[in-house]
Amino acid sequence: MFGITLTEFLLFLREFGIAIAGAASLWGLLFWFLSQKVREKREAALWHGASQKLLWMFFSGLFFYSMLWIILAVLECIFCVQAHEGISLPQTADQLTLSMRAQYPAFVTLLGFWASGLVLLCIARRFLLTHLHFGYGFVFLTTSGFLLYPWGGLASFTHVVSNALHSWHSILTLGSVIIIDFLYISLRHNLRSLHAKIFVFVTKGIWIGLGLDFLSAGLIFQEVFEPTAKLFFAQTLIAILIINGVMLSGPIARAILSFQEHAKHSEIPSKLHQVVGISGSISLASWITVKAIDGFRDLTLSYGELFGLYIIFIAAIFILRETFDHFLLRETHRDT
Repeated sequence: MFGITLTEFLLFLREFGIAIAGAASLWGLLFWFLSQKVREKREAALWHGASQKLLWMFFSGLFFYSMLWIILAVLECIFCVQAHEGISLPQTADQLTLSMRAQYPAFVTLLGFWASGLVLLCIARRFLLTHLHFGYGFVFLTTSGFLLYPWGGLASFTHVVSNALHSWHSILTLGSVIIIDFLYISLRHNLRSLHAKIFVFVTKGIWIGLGLDFLSAGLIFQEVFEPTAKLFFAQTLIAILIINGVMLSGPIARAILSFQEHAKHSEIPSKLHQVVGISGSISLASWITVKAIDGFRDLTLSYGELFGLYIIFIAAIFILRETFDHFLLRETHRDT
């Protein structure tokens, strides 16, 4: 449908899962180290609390990635004698099969680690929380290896570097956007001073990720440039991301910090919260859409159709985000 193959769609979902797992492990590890570095006990507890919160995204991302890896392995018959032919992907069907075969030992190790972590979470929660940095560090290195190493082989060194950067930046962009939105929603009712610090940390990572995306595209620009509706729409999304990012990290962030400095409570006004929600929804929808259309090689939709679906997607994310936020707020008030 719309020129999207099932394999392309599943590959996109798999990348979505590993981006979340990689970002959760990266920022969870950094937050854990910050909790050990600061001297003030309350601030250290907040950093450690943020690190623990990311376990939800950590386990969810790994589970999602694992399930999609297994589904692709079955559909692409990676352990069959002959590979499938005839699908249109950034890599050929043979390369996809070879890369997944090569990844299999590392994938089994990662899957075993995920299962062991769940067992520890159930029977030895204190031990797991005390040694978060080991788990986060292992998964960050493993997911980075999945994204950076040319498992299926590529034609040249330039292609290897471009493909590696293009894959790995998802941790700093798509994954980090989801992480910062999750932390904002889950911690905004009991977090004040670290709002600014967490936001600054993760936002810098997102900007670095965008730079890596530009670099990866620049390395192969002359080979792959094709003036299509999909390309122009992707550039529109990048422009929206830059403008939205500047607004979110500038005037909106300053408004939040100014309110928290002068108010006696950390919960921001509803109107300002809605502005943050809209900006966050635009950021999340834009990164998901950029990654999606990049992987869907033969889209048949026009620029106007793509933009219309994009606006609907933003609205859907905003509604889901607000629903989750109201549910969390209700649970928080119930507990208090």
